[in-house]
Amino acid sequence: MISKLNWTDFLTIMMGILAVYYWIVFRNKRNAFASIPNNKSDQTLQFSRPFANDLPELIEKPIDNNYDLSIALENEIAEDMLFELAEDEDSLLLKEAEILVSKIQAIVVHIASNPPNPTEVFTKIKAVVSQYKLFENTEYYDAINNFITITVDRDCGIEFSREELVQLWG
Repeated sequence: MISKLNWTDFLTIMMGILAVYYWIVFRNKRNAFASIPNNKSDQTLQFSRPFANDLPELIEKPIDNNYDLSIALENEIAEDMLFELAEDEDSLLLKEAEILVSKIQAIVVHIASNPPNPTEVFTKIKAVVSQYKLFENTEYYDAINNFITITVDRDCGIEFSREELVQLWG
């Protein structure tokens, strides 16, 4: 049966693992040094440069003093920001959709009348949804309408028609 390891056994095992690790590292380093040519007549080491021909040529003309580096950096930053804005537009819409959905859910949960009054539910949801016209002509428009339909039906027992859903946005 295996008993608990005491500290001395644990330290012995860890020292053994470290010894094996450093032995492997040393062995690999020694093999790497063995590949370096050892020419006594030439004291400089010769290293191979596999990409030496791929390096660009050095510039032999002076830098144009009229070239403004700050303008070039601003243009580069502006291009990067345009890319990020395009990427962030989707995440912004998603965040706004999450906010809208949570507001609709809060309205449905906190309806004062029991049974819920269809006019009250419609008016309160319209007050919120009409502020989010940015979702029109996006993929979120139908998804939010489906959420409203399902939530109102499930929690209030009210069914909105297609025309009523369109009126919510106006």
